Amino acid sequence: MKNIKINAVILIISSVIALAVFARHVYLTTNSGLEAVQQRFVQNFPKSKDVKIKESPIAGLYEVISSTNLYYTDTEAKLLFVGGIYDPSIQRDITVDRKRALGILPKETSKEGHISTEGRPTLPTSVPADALEKIAQYAITLHDAGPEAPIIYEIFDPQCGWCNRLYSESKSSGLNATIRALLIPNISDKNMIQDVFCSNEPLQTIENFAQRRYVISGVKTDCDTSGLQKIYDFYNQYFTNMPKDPNTNIRRMGTPILYDGRSGALISEGYLDQPSLNKVLDTIHKAK
Repeated sequence: MKNIKINAVILIISSVIALAVFARHVYLTTNSGLEAVQQRFVQNFPKSKDVKIKESPIAGLYEVISSTNLYYTDTEAKLLFVGGIYDPSIQRDITVDRKRALGILPKETSKEGHISTEGRPTLPTSVPADALEKIAQYAITLHDAGPEAPIIYEIFDPQCGWCNRLYSESKSSGLNATIRALLIPNISDKNMIQDVFCSNEPLQTIENFAQRRYVISGVKTDCDTSGLQKIYDFYNQYFTNMPKDPNTNIRRMGTPILYDGRSGALISEGYLDQPSLNKVLDTIHKAK
């Protein structure tokens, strides 16, 4: 009987040791994998500074966390994935939830679907209309409704999902307004914005991005980027409450943001659906 008890104790101790060894092996394997992805990411994206690599809810996909955004990359760290991961079982965009947990986005209030603006930098309620006119020639016209139609200036990032949704809806609905996009690196990095600006066919490139193809229609080798710099100067001059990105020295703000070309008044901070946008346009027509 005594031998049985001793053997049982030995078996339990052996099992505990085996489990501990296995747990340590899993821990070391997991972390060495993350470290390897981190090293490959730094090699493949040397301009990306101070990013952290974490596992994501999808096997083989890793979070790329910076101070201002959350991306995803593959095991080889050769690709960047921009967008959200949606969990239909809870009907939530878990990427948005993750950004809130990391402090990249503000916390959600108790009101469903509403993001609190408390503590966020405030946008100017208007900018000088003549300042918009000075950089109009460097904007990309997303939708042209003719010379008599009101003009909307949109602060636009080609990889912004809400920007692309607004673009697609405006095009399909035949919006009675001309929309001119002013490029800003919000989700995209500065090099991506420059490539879109210097594209042989900027509007086709934006169409590609809206359809999630992320194909740039050729980049001019002799592109004059002084116009893009004038847009950046406009941001830095009039959006002084917005924080500057230390890597680009450009003020970052959420996209899309809409301003009225005639008065310079702020139309919307963020996406605006077509019925709401049409109501604003009606007001602009009546005031004309």
